[in-house]
Order: sequence, then structure tokens, then C-alpha cells
Amino acid sequence: MISIILLLLFLHPFISYPLTLMLLTFFNKKPTKHYDNRSVLDVTLIIVAHNEEKVIEKKILNCLELDYPKDKLKIVVASDFSTDNTNNIVLRYSEKGVELIKTTTRLGRANAHNEALKVVDSSIIAYSDANTMWKKSALLNLVQNFKDPKVGYVTGKLIYTNTGVADSAASEGLYWRIELFLRQLESDLGSITAGNGAIYAIRKECAHEIDVLYSHDISFPCGTVKRGFKSKYDANAIAEEKAGETSNEEFKRKVRMFGRAFYFMRKNLWILNPNNVGFLYLYFFISHRVLRYFGGLLLLAFIISFLLLYVSIFSYLTWLSLVSLLIFLSLLTKTHYKIYYFLLFQVATLVGLWKYTTGKIKPFWTSPKSTREI
Repeated sequence: MISIILLLLFLHPFISYPLTLMLLTFFNKKPTKHYDNRSVLDVTLIIVAHNEEKVIEKKILNCLELDYPKDKLKIVVASDFSTDNTNNIVLRYSEKGVELIKTTTRLGRANAHNEALKVVDSSIIAYSDANTMWKKSALLNLVQNFKDPKVGYVTGKLIYTNTGVADSAASEGLYWRIELFLRQLESDLGSITAGNGAIYAIRKECAHEIDVLYSHDISFPCGTVKRGFKSKYDANAIAEEKAGETSNEEFKRKVRMFGRAFYFMRKNLWILNPNNVGFLYLYFFISHRVLRYFGGLLLLAFIISFLLLYVSIFSYLTWLSLVSLLIFLSLLTKTHYKIYYFLLFQVATLVGLWKYTTGKIKPFWTSPKSTREI
């Protein structure tokens, strides 16, 4: 019984949770609301950068070409103690209204966001990464969502452009498409449980300085819901970037992401109180975040309990033969790398949990080189 429960909990985020969302969406269809597109809100677009000399100029030009009224848009580059030519490149565009904010020490992305937040005087704040290129209509599509007074946070659709280059990028692309599918269902039913730092926007009253070990991807959507607003996903607000082209790059990125997620959840147990977020959102968060982040631990516990309870020494050869057959079939059908990537994802949750429990998570990030190649 214990093994079955552990297996069901492990599989829930990948099977029963999506099915539940699809069922709820089918019986909860809402008419599409249309808002006035003729007027726009004032926006500050913040780009966090650390030693991004390879891509920062391309990013600035991308922002300047956005289909958004120039008198309503302020562009800020928050340089997290860059030591290369990033700051000098940004300063070249000061006459075009691009503002540079430099931190006095390197404390990571969240700290740079906090510093940039101090100069914001617009009603909407948008955020992006230095290596992410937005479609011209992306910002306008994001902002239109705020015509609904109940919306406090909106994230867009990130597309990986190099999924045909490497197995790792292809596997991450598949994982990300599934993630966006779940995000769309959550958004249709209420609010999303996480956004994406590459493309999102938030009302100023919902934005706040955060712990340098937090991630905006989780803290802003959840905090917005706690404040009584909705956190939404808009598939029409599109951005593009490269995924890591090696499994090592993606593994390190996910370990950092999971470690910070565990830290955030431990520091914000209020999110598990339905009085703060509602029962539906609590179900979303436990299913999509908590169980997925503890996936590696659940899988490990299932394997150990299964071996101890059900596998006798005389049947080890039988199980070994079955596992060997499954490996052979995965190689034959060319799905072996996706299976490997899925298992690597679970291992990353374990390593992230270990780093959190041992106090080894850091606010810094190291950008994968393959995602910065032009």
C-alpha cells in the first residue's frame, strides 16, 4: 500500500493533475473578455544582466523596437556587478532613454531586481533576461491583460529556438511545452503557480523587494494571489531564447532553481493555507509545485519500499530482465534520451533539496555559454 501511494503521488503532477485540469476546464468554460486596446499603461521594462556583453546590445535594440508608445516605456538595465563591457555598452544608449543601474556588489538576480525597483514610478513593471528576444507585440499583449482590474501579474510564452540542435535542448523543449500547457489550464481556471523570468509583467502594487535567495518566478505569482489579484498566462505575448544544449548545463540550472524553490516554500508556509490563496489555488500549488519538486524523493522512496516489500531475492533476475527490456525498447524507439532527461530532472530535485538543507544555495547564477551564442 505504501509503495502504491508513493507511486500515485509521484505520477500525479504528470498524469492525474493534467487530466483533472482538462476536466475542470471543460465544465468551466468562460466567455472571452475584450478590453480597450486603444490606450496603454506606462511601463518600466527591467533587464537584469551580469557580464552579458555578448547579447546585451542585441537585447537593448530588441526592446527599442517593441511595438509600444515610446513615451509610455522606460527601459532599465540592472547590472549585477558586471565586470566585462556590459555597462559601457548600455551607456551608449543612454541618449535613447536606456537607464543603467549598477549594484555595488554581486548578490544575484533578485538583488538587482530590488535595486531597479527603487527607481520605478510606472504603474506596470515588466521584466526580461538579457538573452531573451521579445516579439514586437509581446509587451503590448502583456499589458492589455491589466485592463482587467483583477489581474496583477502576467507571464508570456517563452519559445526555445534550438530544440532541433541537441538532445538536451529538444528534451527541455518538450518539458517546457507540457509546462506551458498546464500553465494555460491553470490560467483559464484561476491563477498560475509560477511564471518565467524571461517575460512577465506585474502591477507596481503587487511588486515588492524579495529575499536574494528567492526567485521571482514563484514569489511574484503567489504573492499576487495572496494580495487578492490574479496571476495569468498569455500565450500571445511571445519571447524566444536558446535552451541549454548540454545535459550538464540544464542540470545545473534546475538544481539552482529547485534549491531556491525549497527555500521559498519553507519561508512562505502561508501559501499552504487556503484562507490566503483559496482551495483551488492550493490544489494547483501542491500538485504542480510541491509534488513535482519532491518528485525525486518520492521516486526514491517508492523504489526502496518496493524492493523491500515486494521483491524477493529469487525474483531479482526477473526484474532485472524487465528493466533491461525497457531500456532496450527505449533505445529502439529513440526515446531513451527523453527518459534519461526525465530521470535527470528527478535527480536535480534531490540535489536541489540537499543543497537547500545543507545551506549551500547561492543567489548567483552562471549563464550557460550555449544560450549566449549568437
